[in-house]
Amino acid sequence: MSGPSISVPAGLSLIEARRFSKLFAVRMAQRQEVDVWWHPNKREVVVRDAIGAVKALPETVVRVGRYRAPFPSRLFLEDLGAAIQQGAA
Repeated sequence: MSGPSISVPAGLSLIEARRFSKLFAVRMAQRQEVDVWWHPNKREVVVRDAIGAVKALPETVVRVGRYRAPFPSRLFLEDLGAAIQQGAA
């Protein structure tokens, strides 16, 4: 049984795209507004509540954006792909 078809941004594997899409959807269901960064050294997304105290982030992270529910995971993946390309430049 396969999951829904998703568009895989450049710089990500299909497995990563599915994992990050699911993480984003879960966090959006838990919180109404989040900030997201790409951590290229760890190949992870960092998702934090947009409201409240901001913990320090490593200098190597690239901001993906701020999102308010409801926001489609496929559009988030497009933004993530752009952030990955920006970080690679």
